[in-house]
Amino acid sequence: MPVSCWLVVAWLDRLPLWIPYISDLALIEPATRMFQIGMVVIALLYLSLLPHVHNLVPYRAATGLYIASAIGMIVVGSYDWISYPWVHYIAAIFAFGGFSAWTAIATFRVRPSGWRIGLIIVTGGLCIALVTLSVSYAAMPVSADAMAWTERPWSMTIAASIEWLLLLSLALVGLSFRKDLSEIQASIIE
Repeated sequence: MPVSCWLVVAWLDRLPLWIPYISDLALIEPATRMFQIGMVVIALLYLSLLPHVHNLVPYRAATGLYIASAIGMIVVGSYDWISYPWVHYIAAIFAFGGFSAWTAIATFRVRPSGWRIGLIIVTGGLCIALVTLSVSYAAMPVSADAMAWTERPWSMTIAASIEWLLLLSLALVGLSFRKDLSEIQASIIE
């Protein structure tokens, strides 16, 4: 979904910089509505997998992390980082951190393959780097119009790049569970 928003905004030549934060896309028309609706749809897709995910990792804490991640996605899509910075940041931590923690638990519960563990280590490092760099930029703009896109400090540009890499890493880890979820689904059908 964020890639789709980026492509639409870039195609319409409305992209103020090539590597925006993923949440910046919610501030640029026409991606604003796409971003909001897309985050809700993705969260609902997550929640639709909940019975299978719980069968894969039958721990309440893991299920709670998974649900918190989905709720975080809805909040991230509903509250932009300019108007509601703390709500957005806390929800983003739940979205990224909740799913990262769930994948770590699921990996060690299901099949701890070397490349999946490597991806989880990379994801954890990216999460820590993103939080560190995001917190280091203290003067947040107060409106989308007041935002000096091209005058962003290096820490924000690097943090935006890390955010896209984190999204890729989480997508790869999530996709790695397809086979496990398919096996659970097949066993339920039989």
